[in-house]
Amino acid sequence: MTETKRLNPGRVIFSLAVVVVVFYARFKFVGREAWLDQVGPVSWFGLEWMLRPGPWALLFGLHVVAASLFALRRFELAAGSVAFVVLGLHASADMSMRQVVMPNAGLALMGPLLAAWLVGQALWRGRTSAERDRNAQELLFGVFGAVLFLAAWAKLAATGPGWIDGRTHCLVIFENSLDDVGFTGGIRRWVAHHPWMCSAGTVFAWVIEFCGIAMIFERARLVVAVAVSLMFVSFAAVLGIYEIEWILVPPALAIWGLAGNRS
Repeated sequence: MTETKRLNPGRVIFSLAVVVVVFYARFKFVGREAWLDQVGPVSWFGLEWMLRPGPWALLFGLHVVAASLFALRRFELAAGSVAFVVLGLHASADMSMRQVVMPNAGLALMGPLLAAWLVGQALWRGRTSAERDRNAQELLFGVFGAVLFLAAWAKLAATGPGWIDGRTHCLVIFENSLDDVGFTGGIRRWVAHHPWMCSAGTVFAWVIEFCGIAMIFERARLVVAVAVSLMFVSFAAVLGIYEIEWILVPPALAIWGLAGNRS
């Protein structure tokens, strides 16, 4: 008997985030002629062609097709694998460009999440489609929670309680507001004059990240997802840090889990 695979809105939003993170990463390559020091796959295959609009457009088109098939649950294992490879290429390019050992926050999130789903599908390959999806989703939620928890732990380990010093954050916020004469600039300058608000905000963000591991519990997922999305909305408004993937993915995962992939 053939299993019917239903469209899941959470999965569609997740796939959109997979496309957005690659599209956004491309803008960082504009104007570059060569990598300073090639890291990862860029050094293995010489991917300077990613700097050229034509070849990159073909790669991005392939990525969009793969993400669309993944959202529609058609050839999903192959489609997810292709999307993961494209994410990996862009992560390698991003690290090469910025001379760092970690890609930007969006790529660092989407890569492990997609990898978790692929691993889950492989681990439970002998099960029915519904069972594989359910188990792979649980692994996906666990990885997302672990990413948040480790981010909180890294902040605490690196700087200790000093990380919540509101005065330091006020200086950063004020600097980010200098070129913004609009409404958001006014908000940032106002917040920059209230260190206690910056301290409260950093504590709020740390608690949300620390509690992110609660994503492993089904009843907590929606609450955690909303809190994380609102946190990154506040980052965009106050700090000028725009991580669209981090706003889209938490509710996508919560909806994905609530709707389920029923056969």
